[in-house]
Amino acid sequence: MPPGHVLFGSDVPYSTPTWGAHATARGARYLGLNRAQIASVMGGQARRLVARAEPADLGPALLPRPAGSPAPRRLRLRNELLDRYEKHVPHLDTGNEYAGWDLIATAALIVRTPGPPLPTT
Repeated sequence: MPPGHVLFGSDVPYSTPTWGAHATARGARYLGLNRAQIASVMGGQARRLVARAEPADLGPALLPRPAGSPAPRRLRLRNELLDRYEKHVPHLDTGNEYAGWDLIATAALIVRTPGPPLPTT
């Protein structure tokens, strides 16, 4: 799908807008979108459409990246996030029966999108 056809959207109540933005931006970087394309996906194109402007042409669809083995550093970070989840989940009281899911989802996202910088721990 061409980058100009992709719009960021959150998945409330199943996901927070912050998580959705993080995952969308990381996926866009992983796929090789440039700054203008990422800005469009994250809200620029939606702003144009709401203003009833013509959609921006941001180029053709990018080819899928080949899957590779996650680097050891990514696996360590994944394990750290999962360890945090196990340590904190008994104490999380968010009113959500899936408290701490964001740590598990972040661990999966990092391993599935090698390339963009890793978050600091």
